[in-house]
Amino acid sequence: NLAKKVTKALNLRFCSVDIFEQNGTLKVLEINSIVSMEYFSKNSNENYTLTKKIFDIALQKCFENLN
Repeated sequence: NLAKKVTKALNLRFCSVDIFEQNGTLKVLEINSIVSMEYFSKNSNENYTLTKKIFDIALQKCFENLN
């Protein structure tokens, strides 16, 4: 929910939000406009397939409103 609030407040459509917990409270560490899932995708074929699906959907959404 915190990541969704941050991206909405900043009007970001596709990014990564690093969140950490401090004394029981979630806080945003940083927001990256470049989403890297390279390490995750290399761990297994299942992770690679999931990463590909995520990027396929993200690209479709980016171009959805251009027509």
